[in-house]
Amino acid sequence: MIAEVVRNLQHKGTAVSLAAFFELFADAKSVIAHPDNHQIAQAATVINAKDAPILASAKSADCDWLATLDKRHFFQALVTEFAAPVQVGPPKDVLIAFKSSKSITDS
Repeated sequence: MIAEVVRNLQHKGTAVSLAAFFELFADAKSVIAHPDNHQIAQAATVINAKDAPILASAKSADCDWLATLDKRHFFQALVTEFAAPVQVGPPKDVLIAFKSSKSITDS
C-alpha cells in the first residue's frame, strides 16, 4: 500500500505532497494486520472483493486512518460506516489530521 501511495503521489501529486507523505510515514506507527476470512467476507458486503482485504485489514488493525486514492470504491457511505471508527480519506486528509495532532502533542 505504501508503494501505491508513493507511485500515485509521484504521478498525480506535487513534490510537497510527496515530502509530506514521507514525513508522515517516518513518524507514523506501522501496523501489519492479518484479517481472517470472516473479516474479509464481512468487508466484501460493502466493497468489491479486490478491496475487501484492504478494508478488513484497516478495521482489524484498529488504526486511525485508511489513506487511499480510490474514491470510487472507498469513499462510499456504506464503506465509511463499516470502517468506523477508522477514518477513510485521501492522503491529503491524513496529512492534515496528522499535522494537527502533532502540533497539539508538540505544544
